[in-house]
Amino acid sequence: MHRWCGGCNDASAGVAVCMCAGRKLFGDGYSGLEYDYRGLLNLYNAKGNVQKAAEYSAILHEWNVLRDQIHLQYDGPLQFVTNTNSCDEVVRQFFCIRDRTDSTS
Repeated sequence: MHRWCGGCNDASAGVAVCMCAGRKLFGDGYSGLEYDYRGLLNLYNAKGNVQKAAEYSAILHEWNVLRDQIHLQYDGPLQFVTNTNSCDEVVRQFFCIRDRTDSTS
């Protein structure tokens, strides 16, 4: 269990439970955690709890670093297939394929 999972004794306890469940199910880089971290950071800023706000700011930063590492590991640059056919050729190919499919049914 991470340091930010336990010890919540205020209104954020329910959010902390959800965050722990999300991490357990999807891992520490789970994208839904960003909203939880930002929400708690905003809450503590609004309440003037500088210590907790700084804590969640650091947690959000750690999460961002982890997400960047995960994206570099699993996500390469997007690969696009470019089609150099004219619009008329694409339409002709579409209907040709459709006609063959209709005749086999």
